[in-house]
Amino acid sequence: MTKDDARAGLVLAFLAALVSASFGGCETGNPELPYAPDNCSREAPDTGFLIAQVTINAQNPAVKVTVFVGDWEDGVVALEDSARDGRIAFQLPSDESYSVLARYLVGRDTVLALDGAKLVVKSEEFRDATCFSVPDVDVNVRLALSSRTQAALVASRGKEEEKAGG
Repeated sequence: MTKDDARAGLVLAFLAALVSASFGGCETGNPELPYAPDNCSREAPDTGFLIAQVTINAQNPAVKVTVFVGDWEDGVVALEDSARDGRIAFQLPSDESYSVLARYLVGRDTVLALDGAKLVVKSEEFRDATCFSVPDVDVNVRLALSSRTQAALVASRGKEEEKAGG
């Protein structure tokens, strides 16, 4: 093999690599994967939606809902609002855990409902990109009293009324 043959081989290899790169575009992933959808977010979102499911009834036409960062015991309030239908959505920073507290009146008593969730950034690999999303998270802070709890509340009110009258 002569120097000219080696140079010709090198030039051909370079041209083949150049042609291959120009037709390959930006595909660097697995060729067995589908292409990214048009709505692909190629950067991780900073926020997501936490949706609180609440109970609206005659005694609670609006429910005060407080969202805490992390555990509610820590007392770090992120947002607070009143729900006037069966759900309320909060847009919050992603990759954080949240606790949600709803306050209800049952007779003259205040009943609290507590739930929590984390807004997580999800990623999905495609042939030509990685797509990111933060799925909505539902928390259940509906009023759910057992018949035993309802009976205890009624009994305690009855005793209070007896004491007040006697």
